[in-house]
Amino acid sequence: MMRAIRMALMLCLAIAGLGAIGVERAAAQRIFYLNPQWVPYGGGPLPPAVVRGGFERGHDFPVCRAFAMGLQIPGKFLDGNCNVSYGGRGFSIHAPFEVLIGRQYPGVDFWIRGMAPDLTNIVPAGTDSGQTVGVCVGFRNDGTAHPGKIFNGSCYFEYGGHEERVDHYQWLAAHTYP
Repeated sequence: MMRAIRMALMLCLAIAGLGAIGVERAAAQRIFYLNPQWVPYGGGPLPPAVVRGGFERGHDFPVCRAFAMGLQIPGKFLDGNCNVSYGGRGFSIHAPFEVLIGRQYPGVDFWIRGMAPDLTNIVPAGTDSGQTVGVCVGFRNDGTAHPGKIFNGSCYFEYGGHEERVDHYQWLAAHTYP
C-alpha cells in the first residue's frame, strides 16, 4: 500500500516537474488543442489559420458563421459569403460575419468520424431552439461534403439554396488524441 502511494506521489511530482521545465502538459499527455476562435471577417483575404472542412469540385470550404433568422449559424465560406441554412432554406450572408481559426498540427485531424459528438468537446458555433450547436461536415451522396451545424444528432448545411440534413457526417473537436 505504501509503495503504491509513493509511486503515485512520484508520478504527480514528475508531471508537475514537466510543467515546471516548460514542457507543455498537452504534449506530455499527447492531447492536441485546436484553440478555436471565431474572428470577424469583413472581406479580403482569409486568415492563414482558417479551419477548413468539406470539399466540392477540387476546393475545400473554410468554416464560417453568420446571423440568419435571429440565430448565429455555422456554414461554409463560398465566393466571399457565408452560406448557412435554417428551416429548410439556405441563406448566403454577405460580410461582415465570422470565420473559424485554430491551431494546426502536422498529421493531426480535429474532424471526428464514426462516433456521436461529445458535447463537452464540440466547437460551439451558436444555438438553435436553446440548444448549443457544433460544427459538422455533412457528406452528400454525390461525393461532396459541406460544413454546417450539428442539431438533434444530424448535420444540417446549405446546398443549392436550401437546407440539407444528413446523418453521415464528421464533427469538429476542440481537442483530440492522435
